[in-house]
Amino acid sequence: MLNNNVINALQALNGITNSAILRYPTTVLNNSAGDMLVKLDFSSLDTESFDELGIFNLSEFISTFKLFNDYKCSVQNNVINITSGNSSIQYLTTNTAVLENFNKKESVFEGTEKVPSVCDIVLTQDDIKAVKSASAVFKDLEDIIFIAKDGDLEIKLGTSNSFNASSNSFSIRKPNSGCTKDFTVKIPAENFNSVPLSDYNFSVKYNEERDAYRVLLKSTEVDVSILLAVKV
Repeated sequence: MLNNNVINALQALNGITNSAILRYPTTVLNNSAGDMLVKLDFSSLDTESFDELGIFNLSEFISTFKLFNDYKCSVQNNVINITSGNSSIQYLTTNTAVLENFNKKESVFEGTEKVPSVCDIVLTQDDIKAVKSASAVFKDLEDIIFIAKDGDLEIKLGTSNSFNASSNSFSIRKPNSGCTKDFTVKIPAENFNSVPLSDYNFSVKYNEERDAYRVLLKSTEVDVSILLAVKV
């Protein structure tokens, strides 16, 4: 249980949150603002199940396992016992009641996937890397903006704050993206920049009844889905 594959997956997602309630087979993580959720299928990484675990300091939790190249672990009450050769660690987990803000269920993903998409493209690792690099240069542009027009999609950096407005710009065009509706949605750059590098199936979901959008990313490499709320 909690093998290296699981720990490496959590390490890739650590930039999103440093607290979590880990569940098998599926865990949902969220950032502190609650506008970014991640669904991770542990069963695709480790066949051995574990009981619900509350982790207050995810960085420390990951680093604890990284002390060993090879290990065995078990859980007794609220203690994780990790052994490697003659070395051992007892790691104390956190009462999940303390982590109520991180107690998210996967039903929100199930509901979102039922909502029609108005745009479906492959967002490549190179696309994400380019946006992150530009965002690091143009720090005053705090939004990632997705603009669909006549079937094309443009991904650009921008700002909602008129006081931060500048002539600086960066964009990636995705012509002939097959978007079925013209729209403009904004995501905080902070959230987008914490998305792990991967190729993703990128979908913009539109609830017509509520006139509301959400962005769903599904990695083509690992069983990870990321749900991003848009800025109003």
